[in-house]
Amino acid sequence: VQHSDDHYFINSTQPLTNDVRFYRKTTTGWKEYRSGVDLPAENRFVKSNFLVFPLEQRQGDTGTYFIRISSYFPVLISTKIGTETDFWESQFNDSIFAGVFFGIMLVMALYNLFLFLTNRDRVYIYYVLYVLFSVVFISFTNGYIVSFPDFFRIIFIHSHVLFPVLFGYFGVLFTVRFLNTRKYAPRLHTTLYVLMFLTTGVVAAGFFVPHLSTFFIQLIGMLLSVFSLATGFTVYRKGYAPSRYYLLGFGIYMVGLATYIVIAFVDLDTGAFTPQRILMGSSAIEAIILSFAIGDKLNIALHDKQAAQEKTLEAVR
Repeated sequence: VQHSDDHYFINSTQPLTNDVRFYRKTTTGWKEYRSGVDLPAENRFVKSNFLVFPLEQRQGDTGTYFIRISSYFPVLISTKIGTETDFWESQFNDSIFAGVFFGIMLVMALYNLFLFLTNRDRVYIYYVLYVLFSVVFISFTNGYIVSFPDFFRIIFIHSHVLFPVLFGYFGVLFTVRFLNTRKYAPRLHTTLYVLMFLTTGVVAAGFFVPHLSTFFIQLIGMLLSVFSLATGFTVYRKGYAPSRYYLLGFGIYMVGLATYIVIAFVDLDTGAFTPQRILMGSSAIEAIILSFAIGDKLNIALHDKQAAQEKTLEAVR
């Protein structure tokens, strides 16, 4: 690397990596920097959601560097080199977007928690837990683990599939409750529960074969996504109106997730629309639409109840 007097850094935009070690050759040997999920935030070179290392080059010099990566997750490393100003400007923009995302998700969760306390319908608490674990899951994929209490990181190290499993678990409970799958799609109802309980075995396997558990949780996650969409279409075809919101919200999230994977895998330069922002944006839109969906379901239930009461009164008369 050859550059001017500015301080340059190299960073990876794929922060979900267990252990990353950056080596810089010096006149006396090799200097090591460490980062990754396995390392507490205070021990990193920079407390950032991305993996950042200093190049420490003098003007006109050429440096030799090596990176060693160890991870339970697919290794999709995209690196960028820039000045300190470049890094902090990018970090500032990411922080604003992340702040909006966390704010929307918190408002949606608190609002529906209030509705649960007043209506006592389990669909609200399933939604709240789904949103909260969605936030945790996306926070880990985007490297915001450094902002969480350290016990989250410790849990993640010892059972890295636990939070994705809980995210999917409450997603299934919300789906079957909201779509009333026992009535409208009984076969798919059973399939969703079978897949949900299979994830329990994956969590247990994660303590002994972590790499294998990662593969299986990705496979089951794909199957859950397909069957959840199929359930939504099945219920919609049977005339259950709120399912259209479910299909819209979940569909937008799936498009965002697929886009996130494709961009990260092929290392596309999408400018301001980074894969992390796309995933957070699609998740926030899904949360808003699903909240509207619950409201629509409640309105339909109240309308049907009122119609039934009026019919009863007419019969009494």
